[in-house]
Order: sequence, then structure tokens, then C-alpha cells
Amino acid sequence: MALVPYTNTGKANIHLSGKTIQPGETREIDETQIPGFGVDENHIVDAIDMVEPNPLALVLAGSVKEVTAALDGLSADDLDILEALEGDAEHPRKGVLDAINKQQLALAQADVA
Repeated sequence: MALVPYTNTGKANIHLSGKTIQPGETREIDETQIPGFGVDENHIVDAIDMVEPNPLALVLAGSVKEVTAALDGLSADDLDILEALEGDAEHPRKGVLDAINKQQLALAQADVA
């Protein structure tokens, strides 16, 4: 259980080992608390290659126009998943999120009617 320097290279605060690390800040952290500690990276790559891509994630690979066109016919649960995936993206697209929200509203209104 050694302390090692950990630098937050992201844009949001990270909470590790009971400490808040702000973007650009370096703190001494218990090495076992660092994400990916003790994981064989070659094993991860092999596991990723064996997993089929999530069809909903593939929808988000398109342009805003393509994603918007693909929303028709999706369930409310699928729209919720898409919203979460896009919202968690490094650069969420406002146009995609707006289109998802519009489709969610349309489904909710159809359920009420």
C-alpha cells in the first residue's frame, strides 16, 4: 500500500482515497485506489474485442442529423440510455440531446393521450 502521485488530467473533480483532486492537481494517493490498478491491460483489450458493440452506442456514432433520424421508434428506455451515453460523452452534442428530449416528450405525450 504505497502512496503514489496521481494527476487529474480530466475536466472534472475526481474523488480517490477520500481526497478530492481538482483538474490539473496532483495528490499522493494509495496506489490501490487508482482506477485500473493491478489490471492486466492486455486482458482488457482481449475482453473488449470479444464484446459486441451496443447498438444504441452505434446510433450515437452518426451525425446529429443521422442520430435524430434514428430516434423514431425507440422505446423510452432506449431514449434514456442514449441520453445518458451522450451526456457522459467527452463533448456532448446539444443537438443530439435536444432531439432525444424532444422524442422523450413526444412519447410521454402519446402515453397520456
